[in-house]
Amino acid sequence: MLIDFIMKKFNFYTKIFMLISIIFILSCTQDEIRDDSVTDELEGIYLKNPQLPEDPNILVEILPHFDKNGSIDGYYYYDQPFQIFSLEKIEAIDSDLNKISATITSLVGDRDNFGYGGTAGPPCKYYNLSTPEDNVGNFDRLIRGSVDLEKTWVHDFRADPLFCSAFVAEEVTIGIREYFNDDVQTITIEIDGEEMNFVQNGISRCQYPIIQTFKFVGESASFANDGLINISVKENGEEVALDYSLVTVKGHCDNIVITGCDTGVPNQTLLDGTKMEDAILALEVGVENHGDFVKAVTELINQWKKDNLISGEEKELIMDCAGDSSIGK
Repeated sequence: MLIDFIMKKFNFYTKIFMLISIIFILSCTQDEIRDDSVTDELEGIYLKNPQLPEDPNILVEILPHFDKNGSIDGYYYYDQPFQIFSLEKIEAIDSDLNKISATITSLVGDRDNFGYGGTAGPPCKYYNLSTPEDNVGNFDRLIRGSVDLEKTWVHDFRADPLFCSAFVAEEVTIGIREYFNDDVQTITIEIDGEEMNFVQNGISRCQYPIIQTFKFVGESASFANDGLINISVKENGEEVALDYSLVTVKGHCDNIVITGCDTGVPNQTLLDGTKMEDAILALEVGVENHGDFVKAVTELINQWKKDNLISGEEKELIMDCAGDSSIGK
């Protein structure tokens, strides 16, 4: 009797245990079991995605990699699923995102007359020599009385929050809207010292404005690295009225970044062609602990300061990031 009673109890609790196990298994997805301890960190990275350029060649998404137990053990880029970064490398991935291109725009102009060379009044009702609309520009001066008149203005985007002292312009597009011309077009434009001609692309008669576009990519865009673009337009006796000039600059801040910590120090190119950031991160190889890495960085940047490559303040900024890094820990 006692044995039968014990066996019934055993079978009862066995069934209860199996039922709980089945419920637990069903509550977990077969695709993945998330580690809540890093979910917030992952979501924080996703927040950076809207800032990324719409370019299929740019790495735009970081995803978690799960081990056989369902825990997150690393991260990978969406289009490089077989290159897994360990959790310790997540800061380095984040630093890559910090160098993704930013876009800065600068608008100069209004619907006032600029460079209209005729003796009669401007043919478009918009050109009334009033004050600039919304205080956005300088096209509020009627130029006449000469065959070679010039108007100069500056696009200054140094105050833009996306600009920095180590800014590298990758692409510059300058669009000038031409509201009127007399279809002769010997108009010239000078952009930071380089002179070009307006394209002869038809007559603009106010209701059919023409966009004159000038584009610079790569090294040819470097004139915008200082945050200033000087533009001069010569009418050369033409009858022409311009509406506005819109500049779009794509680029990034090339600062020294150590495992996610942006030093704010320009990432200069050394005499051997190596970038400063690469020289610092190369010190990670072979170090046994964090202290050895910091010591190696100290020796390196002391030499840079001695060579007048960096200032004392910049040296301290680099040391702060090296000390806070996870390298060797």
